[in-house]
Amino acid sequence: MSNKSEKGITRKQFLKGMAAGVAGLTAASIAPKANAGLFGGSKKEKWDEELDTIIIGSGFAGLTAAIFSKENGGNPVVLEKRSLIGGNSVLSTAWLNAAETSIQREKFGITNDTHELHYQDTLKGGDYKNDPVLVRELTDKVTESVEWLKGLGAPFSKITMLGGASRKRAHAPSDEYGGGLVKLLYSRAKALDVEFRKKTKVIDFVVSQDEKTGMRTLDGVVVEDGEGTKRLKAKKAVIIAAGGFGANAELVKRYDPSLVGYETTNFKDASTGEVMISAMENGVDTSGINYIQIHPTFSNTPGKNNILITEGLRGEGFILVNTNGERFVQDLDRRDVVSAAILAQPGKYAYLIGSKETYHPKVEAYKKSGLVFEGETLKEVAEKAGLDPVVLAATLKEYNGYVKAGKDPVYARKNLERPLLTGPFYVIRVKPAIHHTMGGVRINTKGQVIDLDGNVIKGMYAAGECTGGIHGTNRLGGNAVGDCVTFGRIAAQNAAKEQA
Repeated sequence: MSNKSEKGITRKQFLKGMAAGVAGLTAASIAPKANAGLFGGSKKEKWDEELDTIIIGSGFAGLTAAIFSKENGGNPVVLEKRSLIGGNSVLSTAWLNAAETSIQREKFGITNDTHELHYQDTLKGGDYKNDPVLVRELTDKVTESVEWLKGLGAPFSKITMLGGASRKRAHAPSDEYGGGLVKLLYSRAKALDVEFRKKTKVIDFVVSQDEKTGMRTLDGVVVEDGEGTKRLKAKKAVIIAAGGFGANAELVKRYDPSLVGYETTNFKDASTGEVMISAMENGVDTSGINYIQIHPTFSNTPGKNNILITEGLRGEGFILVNTNGERFVQDLDRRDVVSAAILAQPGKYAYLIGSKETYHPKVEAYKKSGLVFEGETLKEVAEKAGLDPVVLAATLKEYNGYVKAGKDPVYARKNLERPLLTGPFYVIRVKPAIHHTMGGVRINTKGQVIDLDGNVIKGMYAAGECTGGIHGTNRLGGNAVGDCVTFGRIAAQNAAKEQA
């Protein structure tokens, strides 16, 4: 990608335009640095502290990077701007797509999945706007990530098919709780004596450029913590694992104005994108920055604390109906397709319908949050949810016939394993919300960050949602956790080879 974004503005124009709008950032910190990466070097810099390896962010990517950095002879320090470890990964349902795993074969008897199928599904899901080399790296190596997590004790007890997949390859722990996986990774990192610094926010990078070769090097970072502003030198490398920008309304408006006013599934103080902005003003290239995903099933119950409703419900057999009680979409199509279909319905929202046969453990948590209508009969639940019981009964009768026949001639749903026959029945009102940003800093298969001239910036690595190129226009459910863990590992292993 050139110095122009997909909207045709230069990065300099973008950075100037963002100066007044990005929460928590001053105009001075946003303005492009005229001397970014000019001749000089870390020898001339004054540092408050010198560290081996710096990791920015403590979600799945950052925690994985910390573990592999330590296990490969590094001495990483993880910087987390919030007071809690985990970032948005805590909100994840922890589904992880991988093919040819021992869990697929031994626990579920799935032998018809391959890395190639996962590769093709991912490319297709991203409208072939993905970087195929990065996709190949992910789909070939994510299997190792599952086996590694399994070895750490990750309780993968489920496999299902999520939207856009051609096989059952989404692995998840029984509770589908990202916080559990965060706890597992954090415990491993602490056992390795990895240092974590909370409430430490990265506000800038220090980049130098060799006068003879033109090679640019990331020397360190500038941070703000409870003691003030500090300059931290990274003797080996910095690994950026700071997440996306889905909670930053100004950035979302800049890159996709059609999403103005949408709610977000992200922590408001987590996915804010200021690290990406700092990288951009230091000459880092980006990929796919305009591609922002809305998740189709964010709860939409008036007066309640609405949250993301796991795609796993549809994987287990829940279906979507509109306010008329009618089906309108292939329930497990790509997220962007399902979201668009919901937005085309009356009121721009829909309902998830489930039954005893399709029961999912997450329903209990949603019930406690007041997000579920429940009834022993279909008529009871329909009336509670404000749906026409006659129309809903006809819809389910037709759908159950498709399940029995093993074919959905109307919407071509793939997994028709469970009918909706027996109470209790469950209904959850849902709408689309901003979920994931597919674009971010540009990397190669080693996790190295690329500058605007197409060259590697020495000592600068990135992994997870802060990167771009892997998912194309649309991320498939289950590919984010694999992306974070796989490229967190790759980045750390390669960063460990850097000379201090």
